[in-house]
Amino acid sequence: MSLFNQFSISISLIILATTIIVGTILITTNLFRISKSLKKHNELIQNSERPYLNCTLSKKHLIIKNSGNSQAEIDSIVIDENELPDLPSISINPKEIYSLKIESVKKISIKYHTDHGEYQDDTLITGN
Repeated sequence: MSLFNQFSISISLIILATTIIVGTILITTNLFRISKSLKKHNELIQNSERPYLNCTLSKKHLIIKNSGNSQAEIDSIVIDENELPDLPSISINPKEIYSLKIESVKKISIKYHTDHGEYQDDTLITGN
């Protein structure tokens, strides 16, 4: 084999090895970008599909409304640092309202869950 053939084979191998290394690096960075994008997309879907419980006080009634897009099952309601005893199992569907008769309230904390996670909302009531 001539010196020229060995030289051209060596250059071809170097170019091939460099191409493989650069290709591997580019593929890896794109896979990380895709993974990060999928995680953000998943998070956005979960936030748009979760329940959101809003509390208001109206004429001595505590009104809890689910303004989210999925059902919420209430685990506990804490009113002014006092947990409501013997709370029945309460499920609130989307756009549904649940009402409790109550005398006065300043702070409400509601713990609830769905099949996909557990949540807690704290609300300060002003006025009334």
